[in-house]
Amino acid sequence: MIEIKIDEDELRSIYLVEVQRRLDKIESESLLMTGAELKKYLNLSWPTISELFLWRDDFKRIKVGSKYLFFKPDVDVFIEKWVREIEVAGGDAKSLNRVRKAKQQREIV
Repeated sequence: MIEIKIDEDELRSIYLVEVQRRLDKIESESLLMTGAELKKYLNLSWPTISELFLWRDDFKRIKVGSKYLFFKPDVDVFIEKWVREIEVAGGDAKSLNRVRKAKQQREIV
């Protein structure tokens, strides 16, 4: 005869870890991100995001009332392009940003 013993505490622990893993996966797959989620996703502060991205016309965003939403696939495409731009420009994001802003201001005037 086979006897099976189950440690309920261990089973509960395994279950909770798996539930958390699946919740994290669902969260990472959501299509629209708030500003707070974008900060976490990019690992950047809001002032840095504003300085580097929000002024750019090619950084897509949706304004709903007073807050912005960001479509995750658009963010991914933009970041890939942005990283390539930085690599070509020597690796300094803030320096590249200053040059782009200056060029944009000259075009406006």
